[in-house]
Amino acid sequence: MSARRWIVTSALSLAFAAGCATGGTAVRASSVDSLHRLGASALAREVQRDAPEAYAEFARAVSEAEGASGDARAAKEREAELVLAWAATQARASRARARTTQADERIEAARAEQTRIETRVTELEAESDTRAQALASMQRASALPDGPSGTESVAREQRQQARLVLAATAMMGVAEPRRAAVQALIDEADRATGNAQWAASGRALREAESLVRDARSGREPAASAVIDATSGGEDPVDPRRDARGVVLTLRALFDGRGALAATANGRLAVVVQALRSHPTMRARIEVYVGGADATRAQRSAGERAQAVKQALVSRGIDAQRVESEGLARVAGGARSDDVVEVVLLSGT
Repeated sequence: MSARRWIVTSALSLAFAAGCATGGTAVRASSVDSLHRLGASALAREVQRDAPEAYAEFARAVSEAEGASGDARAAKEREAELVLAWAATQARASRARARTTQADERIEAARAEQTRIETRVTELEAESDTRAQALASMQRASALPDGPSGTESVAREQRQQARLVLAATAMMGVAEPRRAAVQALIDEADRATGNAQWAASGRALREAESLVRDARSGREPAASAVIDATSGGEDPVDPRRDARGVVLTLRALFDGRGALAATANGRLAVVVQALRSHPTMRARIEVYVGGADATRAQRSAGERAQAVKQALVSRGIDAQRVESEGLARVAGGARSDDVVEVVLLSGT
């Protein structure tokens, strides 16, 4: 059976079924203009859009009908109608396949998001464990029989960590009254002595970390200047602590050409705010850029790091307080995208 005969046979079956469903009525091309109306119909346009190959069969049938005359023309016109009916089923099938593909893509995106969330939860759990171990270590150190100097050293470190975390909360958009309350605890610890100082320092650190948890969980409203359209309402600085101090991960600072994006202004403004509120604190800018060419990636990262530093300096931050470095992101490493990290340095 030829392809054309198979198409017409299939279309006849479809036309018969449609006729039964509508009481046997059908529209036929019966005039010189009928083929033109058929070709310009909404159904033909749908077929052309959604099933181009089937539309090509219909177009050939129309062309053959236009070249025939008499009874042969009438038969060809009827055949063109039947081919269009068949082509319409192909268009519907094509749309159905497209919807299935879109559904599969949404499912895959949902799975990827679930994986990202699970990974983030794992990271947060590891961070919590690290903090618990650090606190236990400080508690053990304070219990050592090394006299007042040991307790004072632990208390001093706790206050420094509280200051660093408090600076991070400013970048997360935590309201000034809550940050001022924690600053008051730090000031109180500075004035205390002996065991009272150690207790006050620990309380200040716990309250500072509580602000971070509240900001992450949504219990603490974020300042509108910090959240912008590029962050999708998420934490735009993603702070964490490590041996260097408090690390703030900034995303979407650069446009596709590697220049600072207009949307970077809000995030850089809160970095400036944090540094101004802690005038003795120093910062380190680390920019990570990926790519097959490690040398080129590192050069690009260095240029971006310098651009971030210059942006801070232009906003009144002393250049001596800011160091910068660009680093090539290693393929398969811990970072999955190009990022900027601002490290509020411990011990400053």
